[in-house]
Amino acid sequence: MKMAKEILYQIREPFKIKEVEKKFPFRYEESMNSVLLQELARFNTLIEVVKSSLEVLIKTLEGKLVMNLEIERMLKNIINNAVPDNWKARSYPSKKPLLSYIKDF
Repeated sequence: MKMAKEILYQIREPFKIKEVEKKFPFRYEESMNSVLLQELARFNTLIEVVKSSLEVLIKTLEGKLVMNLEIERMLKNIINNAVPDNWKARSYPSKKPLLSYIKDF
């Protein structure tokens, strides 16, 4: 539980895409702006998946929710310093162990 809470604490808040869009508007002449906005949207999805799954894991470990197979696999991955599969499905390619992945993320 301690490790899950530490990881949750390190995860940033989602990007404020509307504010970024004001600073870097989507224009034909500025194609990199559209790439930036797409990548921020992808990272926001990953942030939400990581945060929500960690919150469910913590509640499960506290006894507030019932353990299921997905949570059990996630717990085993965290204990083994591996990136959980449900995060990998939404993540950028990385071969790093969990703690290095979180630092990089």
